[in-house]
Amino acid sequence: HLSEEQTAELITYLTNNLLPTTQAIIEQVADGWGIRYTIPGMTQWLHRNGFSYRKPVGIPHKFSAEAQRAFVETYNELKQKACDDEPILFIDAVHPTQGTKLAYGWMPAGKNLSQWKPPAAVPL
Repeated sequence: HLSEEQTAELITYLTNNLLPTTQAIIEQVADGWGIRYTIPGMTQWLHRNGFSYRKPVGIPHKFSAEAQRAFVETYNELKQKACDDEPILFIDAVHPTQGTKLAYGWMPAGKNLSQWKPPAAVPL
């Protein structure tokens, strides 16, 4: 079993690095300290130390909160100036998540890998 010091080191490492599988963590422990865990044993260790297996939160690559605020202000002004029967059209050449695939991994329970979680939608 891991010592308190090794446990603290592994918790810090796993908090800062997303490892995709329990087997990858087992190999990390074996390489670092020569201690072998079984998959069920490591899974129990991870849960006991506050980790869960889930997807990280996706963040748009070039997101800018300031640009988004400016767009919402401009959009609201446009909505007020437009006639009731005049449509407002949006054109977007590429969906922002196209080609993005988030993988599951072990991370601290209740925390996201990123500090910022994008809103599901901006009310316009």
